Amino acid sequence: AATLSFLAFLSTWRDDRKTYSQIAGAVLKKIITEAAQRLNCQTADLENLFFNELLTLIKIKDKKYLQLAKERNKSSLFISLGAKKYSQFYGAKIFKINQKFKKSLATSQELKGQPAYPGIVRGKAKIIRYKKEFIKMKPGDILIAPNTRPDYVPIMKMAGAIITDEGGVTCHAAITSRELKIPTIVGVQGATTILQDGDEIEVDAKKGIINFLNKK
Repeated sequence: AATLSFLAFLSTWRDDRKTYSQIAGAVLKKIITEAAQRLNCQTADLENLFFNELLTLIKIKDKKYLQLAKERNKSSLFISLGAKKYSQFYGAKIFKINQKFKKSLATSQELKGQPAYPGIVRGKAKIIRYKKEFIKMKPGDILIAPNTRPDYVPIMKMAGAIITDEGGVTCHAAITSRELKIPTIVGVQGATTILQDGDEIEVDAKKGIINFLNKK
């Protein structure tokens, strides 16, 4: 009973977090739109600035922040080093890091993540990043996605197994997979990058391992 109560609390907290994140996102979008009008630039040019950088740009109109935002728009990576500490890479640096990451994944014969619902399934991978790609899913295919949302449920029901780049035991994919009793592994970093549509894979959701059977 205590475990169920704790899980219920986590689910409620997760929903509250999403609600406040959506509110904050809506407010920030208005700020960015207004800032773009004042600075005579596109809103997309400002979306990768931290809030303090955006405020500084608005106040002093220092173009170095605008150039920084454009570099980050191409590609960026932030690594947390603790409270208010982080390392950042963008532009050419992140391109090199990404190429090394892809090369490392390409030489691997398996991917690993966190089991959400147990089972062993073989099937063809289908990469689904957007709703318009739902049409690619066929019954028994292995759904590969960055994460899942409520509108993914119809194709999740079709899937032989589910794999997500992100998430933990309380994410949408994990909770829904337990309800649907579909083998699922979450938090598989690089899944949507290294896997391709049509790859034949084995999902071992007991151990949290994806093996490549026939990779394109």
